[in-house]
Amino acid sequence: MSSAFAAETATLNVKGTLTTGICTPTLSNGGEVDFGIIELSTLSASAINQLGQKTITLIINCDNPTKVAFTTMDDRQDSLKNLNIVGGGADGRDIPETTGQYGLGKTAEGVNIGAYSIAVNTALVTTEAGSKATIDQELNSEEWVNSVGGITIDGRPGFGRKFTVADTGTTVPVAFTEAVFPLLVTAAIDSTTNLGITDNTPLDGQATISLVYL
Repeated sequence: MSSAFAAETATLNVKGTLTTGICTPTLSNGGEVDFGIIELSTLSASAINQLGQKTITLIINCDNPTKVAFTTMDDRQDSLKNLNIVGGGADGRDIPETTGQYGLGKTAEGVNIGAYSIAVNTALVTTEAGSKATIDQELNSEEWVNSVGGITIDGRPGFGRKFTVADTGTTVPVAFTEAVFPLLVTAAIDSTTNLGITDNTPLDGQATISLVYL
């Protein structure tokens, strides 16, 4: 009897975006942010160790003026150790929430090393037309807002944040052929007692930046 009530239809959705141009993202320094050699003897055995901040630049080039934003996705999310990242925002704010943090890899024993953040340096964002305001939009929201801290959100399921540019004083995305987004990468690692490192251990953070046509 139950088979008589089975669904007899299925829905196929066809989606896509018609765009006036194709855009390509590139990162300075081959996309590498290097915190260098960190001697364990200089680190705290009992407190969070702040590694400071490095810079890298994201450049988006389009073959025609195009409205496009970018998002970020943590490729090492399973290695994230939630720590307070001091001064990670473009406005100097701390980043204590996991949504704004990315994993730094694991020790040989499988212990999560720490976390880093990625923030847009909103004061220095430009296009071919000069300085622009940085705006962002939360996943599943239609509202663009002025981005102050520039803090990216890892695009794990249910989360994510888009970034693009607008004319100063507005929150409406504008088309561009080139946009330059200076990024701030700030890292912190756990105490050496918790890490239990006995050998050379590389930091292994990796994130994917993707474009979203608007």
